[in-house]
Amino acid sequence: MTNENQISDEYIYALVASPEFPKDGVLFAAKSSGLYRSTDQGQNWLSAYESLGLETTLPTTSLAISPNFTSDQTVFAAVEGNLLRSVDGGDTWKYTELGEPAPLVSALSITPNFTKQGLLLAGTLDDGIIRSTNRGATWQRWNFGLLDPHINALSFTLDGAILAGVESGIFRSTNGGRAWREVDFPMDLAPVISLAVTDNLIFAGTEENGLFIAKDGGDAWHPLAPDLIQGAVIQIIVDGSDILAVLEDGIYYSGDQGKSWETCKGFETEYAISNVAAPLGLSPEHPLWVGLSNGEIIKI
Repeated sequence: MTNENQISDEYIYALVASPEFPKDGVLFAAKSSGLYRSTDQGQNWLSAYESLGLETTLPTTSLAISPNFTSDQTVFAAVEGNLLRSVDGGDTWKYTELGEPAPLVSALSITPNFTKQGLLLAGTLDDGIIRSTNRGATWQRWNFGLLDPHINALSFTLDGAILAGVESGIFRSTNGGRAWREVDFPMDLAPVISLAVTDNLIFAGTEENGLFIAKDGGDAWHPLAPDLIQGAVIQIIVDGSDILAVLEDGIYYSGDQGKSWETCKGFETEYAISNVAAPLGLSPEHPLWVGLSNGEIIKI
């Protein structure tokens, strides 16, 4: 463990770094007390909601930043049935209502082609998918074909399709989230709580049954390292052939698209892992920023 910094004694829902993290050092932490921002690679943290003049805490349940953050400085934060949008890197914010009943946003995902398409999806715990095509200015609910409205995870594939991990398995959209079809994922392995895509492979993390892989299309699923990766896979991070599987009690690394695995950066803590950021790369020689269930963020 090389660095340790505690924000406050609260759960971290998301830990997201700028795409240009090596240059700008920007890292955001979404917590039950609000949104925090660091501009020095996590050494110091300040509230990103200072301009709102809040008198109480503003729980922030999900977070996404633009793939072109360096140029457009766009950040989205999910709060209490609404979304906040910033176009100045989190200095100031505007509220965007998501309609009634006010949903609880559990996942945010931005298309890699955000500059041209402006497409952004919000997954909710009970109300399905809410979609914006104008960079988050306005939103509409799009649940045609989505038979399970309980969204746990969202991920864009390389060809522009969208995957949604839900309580019963996985759904897929090939038209920007306007319509959905169920993927053939074994229901007895669900819920799916994390998703990631690399090349033509889909990785699905389940709540109780570990990590699974399928070729794009999801016709046949196979477990990955079932003797090592057991239980809830809360986060999957991919970068080419490198993969991190994050569990509450450990982090596992594969450098060959999931063919072999090893324990990644062992460290001791009495608290559960909640989120991981790997802005400098996934291979073992690069540091990780790890969010813990008590609100602490450590660099390992």
